[in-house]
Formats: sequence, C-alpha cells, structure tokens
Amino acid sequence: MSFVDMAYLRKNNLRNGIIRYYRKKTGGRLEIKITPAMQEIIDYFSPMVKASPYVFPIISDSRKPHRTQYETGLTTQNRLLKELARLAGTGVKLSTHMARHSWATLAKEEDLPLWVISEGLGHNNEQTTYIYLSQLERSVLDSANERIYKALTQKTKHADKNGRKIINSKKVRNTEILIPLYRR
Repeated sequence: MSFVDMAYLRKNNLRNGIIRYYRKKTGGRLEIKITPAMQEIIDYFSPMVKASPYVFPIISDSRKPHRTQYETGLTTQNRLLKELARLAGTGVKLSTHMARHSWATLAKEEDLPLWVISEGLGHNNEQTTYIYLSQLERSVLDSANERIYKALTQKTKHADKNGRKIINSKKVRNTEILIPLYRR
C-alpha cells in the first residue's frame, strides 16, 4: 500500500478482516485481507486515533489541510526510514516507495503472475506493472553487465593463428570470446 493510501485510510475501510479502499493515484478499488502482522500495526496505532476517522495518526488536525499533513508525514517517515537504515548499517536508501519496489520484486522472484503483482500494486493495467518491474530490473541488469564487462576485459595477451597479439581475451563457459584489439 502506498503511503498516501495509508495516510487517507479510514476506519470504515476496515470490515470483517478486509481492507477495502480506492487508491488515491488511480481510483482503482483494492481489497486486502488483514494479516496478523497488519492487525498488530493497526492495533498499535488504535489508541492514538480514537477520535479520528483515520486508521493512522498522519492526518490528525482538522484545522490544517489534509494534503499538507500527508506530505509532512511522508517526509517524516522517509527521514526515519533513512535513519533506521543508517543505524542498521545496510547502506540501503530506505523509503516508503522502496517498500512497494521490494514487494513487487519479491512477488516477481516468487514467480507470481503479472496480473497478481499488478493488482497488488493497485495498477490499472498490466502494462504499467510491466514498466514498473522493468525499471526495478535495470539495477540487476546493470550489475550483470558490469560483471560481464569485467570478465571480458580482464587483460590477457596471446597470439592468434597469424601470430598477431590479441589482448582482452577470456574463456567464458568454454567458449573463446575475443575482442580483437590487434597490435602491429
């Protein structure tokens, strides 16, 4: 669930162990079963929102614009997540958006169908999810390309069958890959 949807989530969106709401970004309707971990989080914040229609204490002052309170809450949450990552020494730039990326990545790694991931993210169509997942994969592909580049460019020197020196040659999976940079 995106942070904006959590900020605007109302108590009346929770019924019979199900969260039912419309996404702020797309207007698409989502229904999510409340897991025990989710219920524990909801219960933790419950005393803080007794007089509020909202599930979480993000929008809490009726005199201030709701959008401003959401934006302040988002900034605060992202700052706290960055501090948590620093304390944990992960080197990861944690953010609320990263949680959605992590969910999508894990769902893909578990071979869940694209339509399931799309629905879980609240996308209106699978094409949006496909684009979203390809953006996630870019860092993996960048890393793979870097490793392959390093493997290919480890400097070795030997002569080809005509006696010319070849540099940048390496065996990869029993196949000779040559980048013929001939010296004369």
